[in-house]
Amino acid sequence: MRDSLAPEEDDPVFTKSYMFQHLYHDLILPENQIPWIALDHLFNLTKDPQNRQGTSNVCSFISWTSPDDTSLVALVLEFLHHILPADPKKLQVMTSQPKSRHILELLRDLLISNSKTTGPWKDENSWPPIPSATELETAGVTLRKSSAPGLDISFKNGVLEVSEITIQEVTEALFRNIISFEQCSQNCRPVFTSYAILLDNLINTPEDMDRLSKKEIVDNWLNPEDATEFFNRLCHDVYIKEFCYPKPCSDVKRYYEKRLLAIWMELLRKNYLGNPWLVASTCGAIILLFRNFFSSRCNQKGKPHEKL
Repeated sequence: MRDSLAPEEDDPVFTKSYMFQHLYHDLILPENQIPWIALDHLFNLTKDPQNRQGTSNVCSFISWTSPDDTSLVALVLEFLHHILPADPKKLQVMTSQPKSRHILELLRDLLISNSKTTGPWKDENSWPPIPSATELETAGVTLRKSSAPGLDISFKNGVLEVSEITIQEVTEALFRNIISFEQCSQNCRPVFTSYAILLDNLINTPEDMDRLSKKEIVDNWLNPEDATEFFNRLCHDVYIKEFCYPKPCSDVKRYYEKRLLAIWMELLRKNYLGNPWLVASTCGAIILLFRNFFSSRCNQKGKPHEKL
């Protein structure tokens, strides 16, 4: 964009790299949102009346789409794709006239466009939180990067697939603004908020972050401690009436509990039931424990009450 528009040397925006970070933050603030219809009208005013497909400057601004595509949606995504936690090229293509009311809602709709959500959890006040990434792998659950675009999670046959997500400095601002938008909007399903809660469940410690990074589920540009703290505080004081991922949560929880029980039984068999002498000593200790317990109970019942 800077090359195509050829800014002057004293340009207050395009000649300063740090200004782009401020622009990213300002453009995704809920209080700064401009109605899409107004943005679209202003965009149409910039087009050449002789060529309704758009001027050469606008066309050259788009580097990842065809030169003929000069929609406002493409321009917005080209400018903001650096802050998206997912690759916009792999996400569902938006039409030139989206249903989104402003830029922030456009980014939200783009990120959740391929999410396979299910019906609400039967208890609105609670849902089964899934264990952390470390706990899941310890129990035998396989963590795998999903090939599905967008922000999605699925579980099948002991494999938890999570779409790749990029964590960088501006990610927290984007996540918080989208969550705030879902919290304050009427009739808006908290799909993104539900996904953030799932990530918070998976990431409790820097070890969890390292495991997800090694599986290429998280592309972390921060240090593990900062990224972990970001997820742990992301959903504080956040309330949702509908949890949008109940099925993968309940499936993971059920599988984890079965695997954990199987591991405990295997440890019991290996450590205490594998040797006949250990079995005999264990049974003897249990019998002695119950004998002493019942003897003490009988002595207490048979002792006469002292008179005052």
